[in-house]
Amino acid sequence: MPPWKHGRRIRAVTAVTAWHCHGRSERDAVAALQLQHLARLIGRGDLEAGMAPFLERGPACCQTDGMNDKGQPDFSFSEQTILDEIERNLHAHGWATHVTVVRLLQGWQSLSLSLDLYTGTIDDYTNDLTGRDALAIVLAECPEPLHSKLKNLVDNFDGEFAARTQDDTECLLIRYFRIEETAGWWWKRRPAAGPLAEYLTFTGTRAEYLALRRQKIAPGSGYSKPS
Repeated sequence: MPPWKHGRRIRAVTAVTAWHCHGRSERDAVAALQLQHLARLIGRGDLEAGMAPFLERGPACCQTDGMNDKGQPDFSFSEQTILDEIERNLHAHGWATHVTVVRLLQGWQSLSLSLDLYTGTIDDYTNDLTGRDALAIVLAECPEPLHSKLKNLVDNFDGEFAARTQDDTECLLIRYFRIEETAGWWWKRRPAAGPLAEYLTFTGTRAEYLALRRQKIAPGSGYSKPS
């Protein structure tokens, strides 16, 4: 049963807010170090260096057809009426009442664009993937022409996700979450770079992993993506 069915929050965040902490020690430690380093850079007037991981994406990274100028999914009244009915069906089948199509789209977009900066735990990541499961249900129930509009949005975000992931040939994710053979393709890929990719492939202890992360974002070294 997907974690969202137990009322866990949908994370609809940007690449910047992907650094925020949600109460888990590993992520808290890493995120705190990153934010402290960013604060130091800003304090000495080096804002460009501090924001480089985000600025390099450019404004186009959050824009696609079907989104408004604020980067939010844009639906007409009649389209939203259809989506409201689909959402009621999701809730009736056990999905949390705060699950909406807009939040699902925003969450999938956010995850897809920020995987190489993702500081969430593996539990957060698998929880986020269940959002893509919900989008698959929405697409299956959505009539045309709204189906094509939604599919275009999802396909764009899928492309971003695929570009930042690789085949999970080592079956690393299945160590943390039960993945059925019939699961969507997104369950069979893992981040190609970033803190979560490092965590999944790291063979040392938790303390050794955190020490490695501290070294990579030490003051004066500048933030760099994991190699």
